[in-house]
Amino acid sequence: MTHENIILLTVGHIPKDCASETIICGDPETSLTKEVNLSIPESGKSVLRIEDDMLFITETLSWFDPKDKKWENLIRDVFKGYLDSQKMPDLSIIPQLWAFFNMEGKLPKNCKFFDDSSHSGEFKNTGFSDGFHWYFRYMINENGEYFNEQIAVIDTGKGLKNANS
Repeated sequence: MTHENIILLTVGHIPKDCASETIICGDPETSLTKEVNLSIPESGKSVLRIEDDMLFITETLSWFDPKDKKWENLIRDVFKGYLDSQKMPDLSIIPQLWAFFNMEGKLPKNCKFFDDSSHSGEFKNTGFSDGFHWYFRYMINENGEYFNEQIAVIDTGKGLKNANS
């Protein structure tokens, strides 16, 4: 019996004055961050928000087209109630990172890439506690084995917009 690979995503915000020295993706309590964790089957037909088992159907989403308007709707729906009070980066950055992690695009200019070969899901919180930084972790679960873990930190700097706007 063949099992479909599952892509696990963590999208998190590092708040201003975050006192944690290390950010541990998937552990917002220890890291003093806010985040959402998502499970996406390799087929891309749905997205499961792990925090509350809410399922979002994505059959018509063009996963590798950052300009697909369905991305923005999906991101707003997935973050609602979890990250919607945080200052958001331009929502197009998330599909750009998706394409980058899938070797279908370039790393956006305002992102720093961490190759997490140790598979710890951690990075040092050095200069990221200004309230303008987000992290995006991507990894694959194949039959219970995790691999290809990658992390990018997004510097939103100026030009922020609220997710509710």
